[in-house]
Amino acid sequence: MKRREYLAVSGTVLGALSAGCFRNDSGESTTGGGSSNDETDCDPIRTLEVYPAIVVPDGEPRLDAGEAGLLEVDLIERVLEQAYQEDSDELRERIDSSEQDDPDSRLAEMRVPPAEADAVQDRLGGLTYVNYRDRDYALSHVMTVC
Repeated sequence: MKRREYLAVSGTVLGALSAGCFRNDSGESTTGGGSSNDETDCDPIRTLEVYPAIVVPDGEPRLDAGEAGLLEVDLIERVLEQAYQEDSDELRERIDSSEQDDPDSRLAEMRVPPAEADAVQDRLGGLTYVNYRDRDYALSHVMTVC
């Protein structure tokens, strides 16, 4: 009798914990627990990362942060200002241009709150070269899917 009770409780708990978590190839929930077509039920994590642009590659546009309207988005202005405060000529001299986007060279990073995600996405692609306060930066909008 104890075994049947254990199996019944285990089955109920497992079913409750996995409700809505299994998806078929079409992205639909196989348990009927949700109507989302996402692979997961969490929002992606978006961040802005700023690196010193030692060299802007040929053919890549370089935006002026003010003229391009980037500073109209508070988060972009804050992350660029943070990068500017961390930046120095000495730092740039130590970084080889082939390593300018190495995580160790990152000057600033900020999470993009969901409320600002659209404003950031409207102004930035994946990697944008930006001139801010007479310095060139590589500004990256990164989205991590959980």
